[in-house]
Amino acid sequence: MNTLMIIILLWQMVLGVSVISGVIGILTKSWIYMLISFITSLPVSFIFLGSSSLTIIVKFIPLLLLLLTIVFWKEKRRRACHT
Repeated sequence: MNTLMIIILLWQMVLGVSVISGVIGILTKSWIYMLISFITSLPVSFIFLGSSSLTIIVKFIPLLLLLLTIVFWKEKRRRACHT
């Protein structure tokens, strides 16, 4: 039973880090925080990989985070080139 509690605790911590870094990344338009959010959201999406209900949307959240990471990274590069 202790192993299950540890797994649940780690899953909640990963989910929390993903959400917090995603919010900070969107507010500050930081590609580094978005990359952290992308990486930490992968285990959560793998859990829902086999589902066929409404949780199918959870599988595509890492793709959205990766897309935002690339957009913020290119925007930063574009601003650095023009200054």
